[in-house]
Amino acid sequence: MDGAPTYKIEELAGSRWWWLLFAPSIALCLSALVVVREGLHDVTIGDRELVASARVTSYDPENHLYSYVFTYGEGQYAGNGHPLDGTLRVGQQTPTYFDPIAPQDNALIDFRSSGRSTLFGPTWLLGVCAIALVVFPLKLRQRALAATSPLAHPSASI
Repeated sequence: MDGAPTYKIEELAGSRWWWLLFAPSIALCLSALVVVREGLHDVTIGDRELVASARVTSYDPENHLYSYVFTYGEGQYAGNGHPLDGTLRVGQQTPTYFDPIAPQDNALIDFRSSGRSTLFGPTWLLGVCAIALVVFPLKLRQRALAATSPLAHPSASI
């Protein structure tokens, strides 16, 4: 080795606040990345989405979920979703937004708006997690350097 001080991770597992932030930060970052990916997917679909008239076929009051069908090209497609205003009735016509490449990807809310609102929360969460992920290695380095400092070893001759 190059003589650089090393620190075992087990020695850091004490009651340091930054250690307690590290493990949950990884889990939060991974979760936020999944949500960000979904949001970016919705924004991408929003760039090419089309609108069709759909007919509401059923309503699930427990989940506030509407089922609907619409036609595009030669096919008929179905979907489930929540409208913005929540005032639909069975049999009513309503706009549905869909991906012309994959019409099975459809929603009662336009994809661009949905994607942008999905991106807001995880974006700041990633920032918070990044702080913890940066602080942890810095604390490791600081502690390792302090362990090799002459002041850390009072018996060392100066």
